[in-house]
Amino acid sequence: MLKKLALILLLTIPILAESKPVQIRANPQMVSSAKPYTQVYIRIEKNPANRKLYLTWFNGSTGGSSLYELPGEEAQTQFFQIVRFRELGEYEVRATLVKNDESSQADSVTVIVR
Repeated sequence: MLKKLALILLLTIPILAESKPVQIRANPQMVSSAKPYTQVYIRIEKNPANRKLYLTWFNGSTGGSSLYELPGEEAQTQFFQIVRFRELGEYEVRATLVKNDESSQADSVTVIVR
């Protein structure tokens, strides 16, 4: 039973390419007000200069954020979080990777709540 569950979970996780320093995916990207949440997957490149990862979601009037502190080379490279939305609308869900020199790179995805 656990093997089946593990296989189902692996098949439902979106594939993230290895080409960008930070990548974000949301599943699903269109949600109903009855179940206003989505699963967010973030992948970052392994780099000793990585220091912070910000996850933000905002629709113009409401939103939220999370911060992950990254211990450089020892930091994990994949993150998963469930995001709950409070209002109807179109949200920008953004992952921003900050390095030790304060430079940053970001990726975003749009999630619509109806």
